[in-house]
Amino acid sequence: MRALAVLVLVVVAAYAAYCALLYAQQRTMLFPGTTLRAPARGALPARVVSVEIGSEGERIEAWYRAPGSAPGAVVVFAHGNAELIDDGGDILDGFARLGAGVLLVEYPGYGRSAGTPSLASLDAAFEASYDWLAARPEVDPGAIVAMGRSIGTGVAARLATRRPVAALILQSPFTRVADFAARVGVPRFLVRDSFDNLDAVARYAGPVLVMHGRDDDVIPYTMGEAVARASPNARFAALDCAHNDCPTDPVAYWREIRAFLDAHAVLDTPRPVARGAR
Repeated sequence: MRALAVLVLVVVAAYAAYCALLYAQQRTMLFPGTTLRAPARGALPARVVSVEIGSEGERIEAWYRAPGSAPGAVVVFAHGNAELIDDGGDILDGFARLGAGVLLVEYPGYGRSAGTPSLASLDAAFEASYDWLAARPEVDPGAIVAMGRSIGTGVAARLATRRPVAALILQSPFTRVADFAARVGVPRFLVRDSFDNLDAVARYAGPVLVMHGRDDDVIPYTMGEAVARASPNARFAALDCAHNDCPTDPVAYWREIRAFLDAHAVLDTPRPVARGAR
């Protein structure tokens, strides 16, 4: 019995050390892009914007391309956790072909942005960027769309519940960060940045497009399906790709986005008052 008690104590101590390590390192794992080297600026595809967030005077960088006509629709885009806004050329060009503008918002602590990434700092960065955007004369404030990819789906979905957006587009979304913790045996209450797409999508009253790769090897395809089921206003589109190679068929990808925006008249101007949270 004594040997068994010692064994139990060793196992408990090892598990506690494992949880403590993951708790301490979780932001490093959730936001690995802070180690990426921002490339030197060459010929930029968009205007560089500096946005102040919070009360400490910290500033984050954003790239802005205006809509094709004024006042027009603009997409606020949140990238994946191992990307920078410098990687957003496909988003800028794709929406330009649809006549929409784009605001690529860099995460605090990423690239040339000050600060440290967290749920709170990302909320502050995207809300301040949204407010800057909505005040511009060439932007239709009733046609601002929130879009996110991978971890960015958590950022975009939260923005849709905190600011009025006309539509929400989520590519490769997860259900909750806590669900990943549970998959590796860590209690949910230890999650510091509790992005919860199921809750945010359920609370958002507007139209939602969820796109997910059938062969996603990072965020399970079933998570995308669950996120779509969280809203009665969601459309789910299955893509023939994994996670980091998505989309493998850009024509079909942009056709899906165009059809969704057209179905909800987001690209039409002028627009009625934008939808908000439930």
